[in-house]
Amino acid sequence: MKKIAVMLPQPYKDEILRDAKIIAKSLALTAQAGNADLQVVFSYVQNADYDPNIDFSDLREMGISLRQTRWEVFNIKEAQQYKKGFMESQLTRQLVHEEYCLPKDGLNDFFDCDLWIIISDRLPAPIYPVRKYACVAYDYIQRYVPGIFNEVKSWGAGSRIFGRSARSGSPVCDHTIHVGRCGILCRCCARKSTAPADEFRAA
Repeated sequence: MKKIAVMLPQPYKDEILRDAKIIAKSLALTAQAGNADLQVVFSYVQNADYDPNIDFSDLREMGISLRQTRWEVFNIKEAQQYKKGFMESQLTRQLVHEEYCLPKDGLNDFFDCDLWIIISDRLPAPIYPVRKYACVAYDYIQRYVPGIFNEVKSWGAGSRIFGRSARSGSPVCDHTIHVGRCGILCRCCARKSTAPADEFRAA
């Protein structure tokens, strides 16, 4: 049986939560309609202000399993040590960042899932590259309102924290055309290039 995890990296209670649930339900319904051997797992932040019996009752009714998740951050030295537990072929890309993160659920830590779908790029660090994942990017408001997030003092810092997570996803789903443009600009800035945006979209 194949498994797909739909994952919320932040304790969203707005449209992002709604969209995450819609994606999980759509996957489950599509699998049922096609008699596909697929299980959908829904991940939400541990100790967040959720009542699973209320907030996620509709998911349970559709047979979607729920997992509380803690996102663990570790530095590059710890990442190098962690790397020894995997074959080189399991890494989807080289280790190039100072910090990485992985989801922890106290069981299989989602390694039993074939694909992770991260709903928004608001991760504490780039994901350790041992599992393919898709990213749904929503907005880069900090580009237009620097300092809107307490932990992000400037657009440059925001692009480093959030942009890396989005750009490493395959695929990356833009919520609006403006998000796509911001993501492209973020990529241009990260590479210190003046190349036109179309080049990076093609990439």
